Amino acid sequence: MKIDIYSDLVCPWCFIGKRHLELALAQCIAKDQQLSFELNWVPFQLNPEMPTNGMARSDYLAMKFGGKSSALRIYDNIKIAGEKTNIPFNFDRIKYQPNTTTAHLLVKFITELKPKEDIVEQLFQAYFFDGKDIGDISTLQQIGRGFGADMAELDNYISNKSNQAKILNHTTQALNTGIQSVPVFIIDNNILVSGARSPGDLTKLVLQNVTRH
Repeated sequence: MKIDIYSDLVCPWCFIGKRHLELALAQCIAKDQQLSFELNWVPFQLNPEMPTNGMARSDYLAMKFGGKSSALRIYDNIKIAGEKTNIPFNFDRIKYQPNTTTAHLLVKFITELKPKEDIVEQLFQAYFFDGKDIGDISTLQQIGRGFGADMAELDNYISNKSNQAKILNHTTQALNTGIQSVPVFIIDNNILVSGARSPGDLTKLVLQNVTRH
């Protein structure tokens, strides 16, 4: 069964949604061990107009939420949700808000190279746990090297203008189909699920799709 996952790598709810989905799929397999899943990560940019080199986190919070104090109230709720799924968000470590085009390209590159490796998890952790600038090429090279990526091939892939345009096009196409926020899960091109729904809800929806076939 194929599940398309629209997400952005700087979206905390997408990280939570990933955890919920993993728990849900484990529950589904426990009920039916013949089930298998193909996860397709579809790039979506929450901030498609973000400067190529990103911006200071403080400037971003001021622009997005009106300042750090307003952002803290929002992120406190996200921290609580994260703790329930074993995600220890460390927002204080994030000093830079990146443009995520290159990070999405790294996901595509590694997914083609080693489809069973979880590059998305590594990028989420690098950003939300360690506060790394996942828009910085040296950071992405370091992460890519851990997956056995050839640096010259990776650099060529990321710097390719056509590949960069495809990332932007994914966001544009998603917006045109009515997807305004992420995460969004599309189960077997059949069921669309928006938001970081609970593992129980996701389990029911996946199994509901199984019974339709």
